[in-house]
Amino acid sequence: MATHITPETNLGLYHREYLKAQFKADIAAGTARPLVVPLDLFGIFLIPLIYLCIPHTRRPWLYRMRFAVVALMAWLNWNMMARASSTNMAAAYATGLAAAWGTLWGMTLLIWTRPQFEAERVERRVRRGAAESNGSASGENPVANGALRQRHTTSAPSKSQETTEPPSQSAAPDETVATALSSGYEYYWQSYPSTGPLSTRLNWALDHITSFRGPGWTTGISSIPSFRHPSKPQSESPVDLSSIPPRTKTGYARCSTRRSFLRNRLGRMALACALLDICTVLMLRDPYFILGPDYAPHPLPSYLSPLPPALLSITRSLTALTAIIAALYPFFVLDQVLHFLLSHSHPSLLRLSGARADLWQYPDVFGSFATNVLDHGLAGFWGGWWHQTFRGAFVAPTNWMVRQGYLPRDRRHPLTKLVGAAVAFGQSGVLHAAGSYTALSRTARPWSPPVFFLGSLGGVLVQAGWDAVVGRGVRRRCPRWVRRGANLGFVVVWLHVTGGWFVDDLCRAGVWLYEPLPFSPLRALGMGLPGDGAWRWDGDVMPRLWVGRRWWESGIAL
Repeated sequence: MATHITPETNLGLYHREYLKAQFKADIAAGTARPLVVPLDLFGIFLIPLIYLCIPHTRRPWLYRMRFAVVALMAWLNWNMMARASSTNMAAAYATGLAAAWGTLWGMTLLIWTRPQFEAERVERRVRRGAAESNGSASGENPVANGALRQRHTTSAPSKSQETTEPPSQSAAPDETVATALSSGYEYYWQSYPSTGPLSTRLNWALDHITSFRGPGWTTGISSIPSFRHPSKPQSESPVDLSSIPPRTKTGYARCSTRRSFLRNRLGRMALACALLDICTVLMLRDPYFILGPDYAPHPLPSYLSPLPPALLSITRSLTALTAIIAALYPFFVLDQVLHFLLSHSHPSLLRLSGARADLWQYPDVFGSFATNVLDHGLAGFWGGWWHQTFRGAFVAPTNWMVRQGYLPRDRRHPLTKLVGAAVAFGQSGVLHAAGSYTALSRTARPWSPPVFFLGSLGGVLVQAGWDAVVGRGVRRRCPRWVRRGANLGFVVVWLHVTGGWFVDDLCRAGVWLYEPLPFSPLRALGMGLPGDGAWRWDGDVMPRLWVGRRWWESGIAL
């Protein structure tokens, strides 16, 4: 076979079809099945949602059941990992990610934190006396109707809430809040509505479970802009609307107008999609991104073959990093835009907080590169600049140990920082190892991603040790641009040296064989390989009806 392979052979097309055929054969043999909805949502999402909808603050026996609930989630997720995958290469990798994340997030919700006892969210409701004056509670306004119903299910308002004076619109952090205030709404901290109807509890629990970064929640991560927490927890106190900053120290900013939000997000998404198309076309010409590092004897394309090994390795590392960022950004931005538009136009469709239509709910996807990476090195790369979607779960065990007295309460204490970093990087390694485990390729190495993330932990410790020993004196003598250059150089070198553990595994797992864009402008211009068309998605990529061997295994296959 190797003698017939040329640089213009569409190796990616052949290998993609081979992996899909292999998986379909496993399904026919009964040793595998596709990822199925709703079956596979139970361990990830539905079980914790059901549990949090049942009040347990005054039922100690029910609260103790949370350990059994988490055990059931873990068992279901493990069973999903053991058998499920997908002919969609991204969904195949995401199957393991979802299973591991469902377990980690379930432990965060039910063990490391106490949502029904402590968590509060920013919610809005029709201000007393405002409904009659401006008609905001008419049957034509579902948000207002929901707010009025919710008002009667929450605890009695405090004296500060009984006033009908509208808040000053000058305190509004953005255009959407100003519109809500002028329409007769008020903002308050809503604790768990234990005495409310099921629909209200479902709304609260669904919002909490799906808010991974926690904007508008007292349990939210510190990286994103947040309101000042209530001075009296669980008191339904009003929100200090002027307290949310436009930008955090780590560079996560929020937009203040609908136009700026949509222009910013859609413009950057278009740029990311263009970069992604370029990376996809280039990567599927390189046998490394199709088969992994053991791609010999397949020849390299003409633009790579003259490169010396060191430069070839650097080129591949930069290409992989660019592709990862370009793939993540449209996914997260599309999620933000869809949530914003649906919450604004059809709030009853999502059954979420009316405040989900507010702009402050959608801060930047990534932080400031200069503030984090150039000023803080590798720790800033992972702890500030990189998207913080999983941060809530990664820091929850350490926060629990601090609250229980197992670790020093001073967050800057070396032991607390060490344990926190080790727990965060360890969980990230487990998360990505699970993705490797459910990938279609049988050459993937699930132990490889944990090595990479533990290597990043080592880099953070090396840089922290250097800074503790000689860094203070160097900072005083060196200009800022030198310090920043040194940080950037360390990050680039360390990630390049250790990144092979992660990128090699993505290649072996066949992740780069996935076509993230349904339409490829470059291929439409004739820049693809033989067999490549401009439209990239086929029936194996799209969701489809699935009839399983048992009735509960039937549903929508992904």
